[in-house]
Amino acid sequence: MLKIHFIGIGGSGMNPLARISLEKGFAVSGSDIKMNKKIKKLISMGADIKIGHDKNNIPDDINLVVYSNAIDNQNIELKTAQKMGISIKTRAGLLKELFQEKEEIVIVGSHGKTTTTGMAASVLEKLEKDDSSYYIGGILKNSNKNGKYGKGKYAVVELDESDGSFLYFKKNYAIIPNIELEHVDYYKNEKEYFLKFAEFINNFEGKIFIETGSYDKIKENIENSDNVIKIGLESGDLTPDSYDNSGFISGNISVKLPDSGEYNILNSFFVYCVFDYLDIDKNIIKNGLESFKGVKRRKDIIYKSENIVLIDDYGHHPTEIKKTFDNIIQSFDMKNFILLFQPHRYTRFKYFYEEFKEYFKKGDYELIIYPIYSASEKEKKNISSYRLYRELKKGGRKNIYYAESLAEGLLLLKSIIKKETVVVSFGAGDINSVLKNFRKRCLEKK
Repeated sequence: MLKIHFIGIGGSGMNPLARISLEKGFAVSGSDIKMNKKIKKLISMGADIKIGHDKNNIPDDINLVVYSNAIDNQNIELKTAQKMGISIKTRAGLLKELFQEKEEIVIVGSHGKTTTTGMAASVLEKLEKDDSSYYIGGILKNSNKNGKYGKGKYAVVELDESDGSFLYFKKNYAIIPNIELEHVDYYKNEKEYFLKFAEFINNFEGKIFIETGSYDKIKENIENSDNVIKIGLESGDLTPDSYDNSGFISGNISVKLPDSGEYNILNSFFVYCVFDYLDIDKNIIKNGLESFKGVKRRKDIIYKSENIVLIDDYGHHPTEIKKTFDNIIQSFDMKNFILLFQPHRYTRFKYFYEEFKEYFKKGDYELIIYPIYSASEKEKKNISSYRLYRELKKGGRKNIYYAESLAEGLLLLKSIIKKETVVVSFGAGDINSVLKNFRKRCLEKK
């Protein structure tokens, strides 16, 4: 039996790999710096997981060690595995092998890939039911899973462009819903980022479904466009016959989505086009899209009453925040809106500083800015979210606050919230804990 040890097993990318490995019959062990619900679920499935990194966490009989890109190359478990001569793979290296025998539908892009992957997984669950397979960077609400391995023909796989590892994947079918500069801690500039996507397309051996405008950004570097199908709501090789804020019509099929927004419509149309290309029954595709319940931490309504709505979103790029928050304002008939913003990584915040500033200086909603969530980056003292707060306030932005900590931000929220208010937290860090604590302490009291 293959025995795999995962360093950083609780992360959003590593956790589904461990789940899939268990479902394939492998023995799984792992470690992480703190416990979470996803780790507890793996333990209940038979994984041996330790909290804290230690050389003794590496079993003598392990065949393979897998580590996430958040793990430092000086990590004690990684160095121990190297000394022991154990085979070592990156997260993407293992992911590439887990679904080798299946026809893969891979999703990669700057924004919305987790939601798009979730939509595709929802369709696949209607098609193959218990035999479906998928890997998602978030929890699919339909199944409460982020990874699954079944006996079916297909696998839906979310790829990661943040470290260039999406280039490992070259077969079957790919969806690229958008391309916009991201992950500026890895890519030097927009040109380098675009070239990496062009390289992906040039090396891919199957069909690629890409958003028309995104293709136009990189087409001069595409060597062979024969495997490319351009998708758009208004222009492209494939477009819907019509669409509105809640769905689209293609031929005799009308799809009405549970969630609104132009970007949701486009993402769902991508999924429709791919499965239609595979000659899947259109009514199965329709059923899968319409029954999609969403992915946790993606415009995730965690509390709703007549007076208060709490929404958690993973968005941390200015484009993601703008599109999602503008859609929320349009979707809810409420008087008041509060946006909680936790910047994610110093490099991203610095690079997109002016874009954040430009967006946040407008609007009459209340804004609470939190300290930067560093993720795996070291603190950079010359980069501060307090500066953004100070400049916005000096520029005349009203209803703006700065919280020194999550705890202070919770107190601020309690003091300013009114009836008929929607509160939205944005960030890929732990900002969602503010909403969860507010719900628990203020809204669910007996």
